[in-house]
Amino acid sequence: MRLLRAGELTPIWVPDETHEAMRNLVRARDSAAQDQRHKRQLISAFLLRNGRIYYRTKPWTMRY
Repeated sequence: MRLLRAGELTPIWVPDETHEAMRNLVRARDSAAQDQRHKRQLISAFLLRNGRIYYRTKPWTMRY
């Protein structure tokens, strides 16, 4: 109680279910994007090791 009167406590905000659901969705999307980048890097390295070079300017299109 003494800390509260002295103003040394900072208020906190507890997110509700809607905000938590949105945060979980953002985390899942970020995780999927990281996984996609990692898989693309693995595929590119595999192709390079096997002598397959993609000569186009834009990689990772449907043609790739």
